[in-house]
Amino acid sequence: MLKFRIIYYIFSSALVLGSIVVLILFGLNLGIDFAGGALFEITITPKEAGNAIDIERWLETATEPKIGEARVQDTGTGFLIRLRALSEKEHGDVIALIQNGAQVYAKTAGLKESVKITEQRFESVGPTIGKELQSKAFLQLALVLSGIMFYVAWAFRHVGKVRSQKGFAWKFATVAIIALIHDVSITIGVFAVLGKFFDVEIDSSFIAAILLVLGYSVNDTIVVFDRIRENLIRHRFENDLAIIVNKSVADTMVRSLNTSLTILLVLFALLFFGGGATFYFSLALTIGISVGTYSSIFLASPLLYDWERKK
Repeated sequence: MLKFRIIYYIFSSALVLGSIVVLILFGLNLGIDFAGGALFEITITPKEAGNAIDIERWLETATEPKIGEARVQDTGTGFLIRLRALSEKEHGDVIALIQNGAQVYAKTAGLKESVKITEQRFESVGPTIGKELQSKAFLQLALVLSGIMFYVAWAFRHVGKVRSQKGFAWKFATVAIIALIHDVSITIGVFAVLGKFFDVEIDSSFIAAILLVLGYSVNDTIVVFDRIRENLIRHRFENDLAIIVNKSVADTMVRSLNTSLTILLVLFALLFFGGGATFYFSLALTIGISVGTYSSIFLASPLLYDWERKK
């Protein structure tokens, strides 16, 4: 396995660099959780009494209340509307505005059925709260990564005695964090592309998915590292570290792949049958766990080997 590590490094570097590039070029399409604003989900009966383009026009040309930019998405069963943060009065005014616009549209189109607007959902977050949630999300990720690093270093604190080298445990910890950053970067990069071309938003459920990916991925990496530790103790007089690392990866590969495949089967079921509410949460987990399985097997152990053999 180690003889192909340069290929793994090139492949991983390309994915991470690509993710950084698209993140710089496209940025992240932040949802109202982080950017602030209002989110409506409405249905219009009859459906022919309005469309996304017309609803945007009704809202953006309104003078009372003055809405500014409006983003309207046709969900198939209704419309998802994103606006600036609204007061309670403005909330009611917007519904009335859409009602009036739909009635005029229906009359012009010759529709005889009376127009009805049904509000399915409404959320509003102020810009200050949105920025506060952004800060808390970054803090959560930083604390999780720091906690993982210290835990891995503590868990492998005795392995340095086998190699007669201080600080070996911190190599395990640092490599584990590098693998996690690799996994998160690629997942975020994919969602930057989805946000640019498919209007997919980053919200609190995405942060929850990232935290779950971190937990799963580090567990997968620790399984491989723990087998390396066992084999270092068992074969303490074996001077060829490559043999030990290759054996450890081979010993744990089937277990890692089987575990990941089992989880991915569940996630595929959620993706295809879970509905829109869980789709992007499941997609983030699917991408993160797939990449995490790859990094645990093909990236973390080779990095540890190269760092240790150059001591």
